[in-house]
Amino acid sequence: MSDQQVTAQDKKQQVAVAAPRIPYDARVEKAYGLDRGAWNVICDSVWPSAKTFEGVTLALAYCKARKLDPFKRPIHIVPIWNAKLKKEVETVWPGIGELRTTANRTGDYGGNDPCSFGEDITEVFTGETGRGDYRQQVTKQITFPDWAQFTVYKIVQGERVSFPGPKVYWLETYATMGKTDLPNSMWETRPRGQLEKCAEAAALRRAYPEELGSQYIGEEVGRSGTVMRDITPASMSEADVPTRKALAMQQAAEAPQSAIESIDGESGEIVSEEPSTHASEAVSATNLSQQQIHVTFLQDGGPNWIKFVDDLIALLETTPAEQRQEIIKRHEPAILNMSEEDPNQDNRFSSWLSGPLKK
Repeated sequence: MSDQQVTAQDKKQQVAVAAPRIPYDARVEKAYGLDRGAWNVICDSVWPSAKTFEGVTLALAYCKARKLDPFKRPIHIVPIWNAKLKKEVETVWPGIGELRTTANRTGDYGGNDPCSFGEDITEVFTGETGRGDYRQQVTKQITFPDWAQFTVYKIVQGERVSFPGPKVYWLETYATMGKTDLPNSMWETRPRGQLEKCAEAAALRRAYPEELGSQYIGEEVGRSGTVMRDITPASMSEADVPTRKALAMQQAAEAPQSAIESIDGESGEIVSEEPSTHASEAVSATNLSQQQIHVTFLQDGGPNWIKFVDDLIALLETTPAEQRQEIIKRHEPAILNMSEEDPNQDNRFSSWLSGPLKK
């Protein structure tokens, strides 16, 4: 066989690529330099809680404008309830890492002191979770520091000057589960760590008002769940960004996550193999309560809790009221695992349960 024949044959070999969780658009590569593989990493590892194409491109546009490496997770994609639209929308919030990067880029950041904390307080929080007939009273006893204060240093005219931040109080800052007063999983398990991030952010804003202005981090969303931002990706015009209907059609056309797509090495065309049946297609109209939602796994081997929550909510919304409790009970082991491994999805599911029951 000649070298020319071998080369032609090699070009035709197909490379298996997992179908993306969020539909890929070729314009992403032109705008942000991400091919399909990098897009999968962004969606599944960097921002695994993101649910929409618009949310991910919003974050990518932010990183591009700020010259940040998205693979270092400098920002968060946070779902915020929009009362006007009557739905959650995905917004972009910087992480504490971005504020540190901004301060360091000035060249005059002079370090910091260890965080100071107020005395510990133990308080009992109660709230209702669940929907309709499945509402239940939940009680949590949590010990947390009353306040935290952070001091950063800045080189001013050759002198190292301290900038103490304001005292940040835990009860004024902690994030809740849905519309209850119950602290969410992160603030319950890391009461000092979460508060320290917020105190550090406040100190950095005080030391660098021109560079940071009123830039709040994701942990400071806290109880201000109606705060909204309007950030449109600069690299894609409104006409360039696919509509939700187009994305839904594209999602339906693409193979589900468990399917495999192949790329022809010569033509570059994507060839889909036989797709597996999506869980929602397996829902029985006669006895939905017997339907089991299985936990699928991402390329890195971790559970895909986003898809699990999506499928479970879809099943509950299409199930008669008298069968919903049976479904929740049957999936309780997976729900408990999810609450430990992915607090973001645990909060999303809890928020859905806390909302008005859909008939």
